Amino acid sequence: MKKILQVILLFICFLSFKAQTNEDLIGKWQGVDSTKNIWSITFSKDNFISFSINGEFIDGKNFKIHGGSNDGKFGQVIYKVDFKSNPIKINLIAKFKKGDLIIEKGILKGFLKFVNKNEILILLDFENKNYTNFTEENKNDTARLIRSEE
Repeated sequence: MKKILQVILLFICFLSFKAQTNEDLIGKWQGVDSTKNIWSITFSKDNFISFSINGEFIDGKNFKIHGGSNDGKFGQVIYKVDFKSNPIKINLIAKFKKGDLIIEKGILKGFLKFVNKNEILILLDFENKNYTNFTEENKNDTARLIRSEE
């Protein structure tokens, strides 16, 4: 009898633990990093990402590029997530429109970690430090975000 109860409890625990998917990420997330930068990120169902860091807003579906060789052109930012990796890998892919063409311009790599259903840690490698995981050394580059909308 004791063995049966153990098996049932193990089975219930197994069912309650679910791997994250893109659906778990979709929505608006807000928070701050260690240097008090205010973050707001929206992950859309169609893999566009819009974000604001300290009030500088980028609409992932359609934003105007300011400066550089692509000044005045319109761009997009999409996200791709590898939920099978540990930690979860995320790439933000910047593209710009050239006539009818969409040209990939760059990739910002990073990591995600679900603390719970409504809280994530995000680490984006803005300075190309080639992070491989969340560590004590990069905790100042990590933002804690809380789901504000689904």
